[in-house]
Amino acid sequence: MMTPWGETVTAENAWRGYPRPQMVQCLKRKLDEAGKEAIFFAGRDEQLVCALAYRNVFSGGIGTTYNIIPRHFADICRLSFAGDAEGAAKVQDEANRVVTLMVESENWSYRKAMMKYIGLDCGWCRYPFAPLSDAEYNAYAKRIEALGILPKES
Repeated sequence: MMTPWGETVTAENAWRGYPRPQMVQCLKRKLDEAGKEAIFFAGRDEQLVCALAYRNVFSGGIGTTYNIIPRHFADICRLSFAGDAEGAAKVQDEANRVVTLMVESENWSYRKAMMKYIGLDCGWCRYPFAPLSDAEYNAYAKRIEALGILPKES
């Protein structure tokens, strides 16, 4: 069911900024005022550095790609908290290349293929996602290798 407001949203007028940080910031302030502790994590892998710009709100992030390139996301947090926005943005750009490759297919088995590539074979996804054939995995592994970012299993 589409709301009247939803019917007016198009690719041209959709908000592309980080989703509602002001709402999270307001909630955090209210909880702080009430003396209640709260920790918020950003959830968009490709926008972590944007979320961390709200220093008093987000404590870090959580996402699928963090399992594949954890050092990148730890460095984004470290650099952001140290005030090195340019350094954090550079690491975020590299991480986004991995995110882009990972999510280009609707088949989540490609995400598992990245885990297999780095030496953490978790098996393939369950139905409705089809497992990759050897040829599909090998072709994808070549694309991962071409990024020059992920370590290959030894």
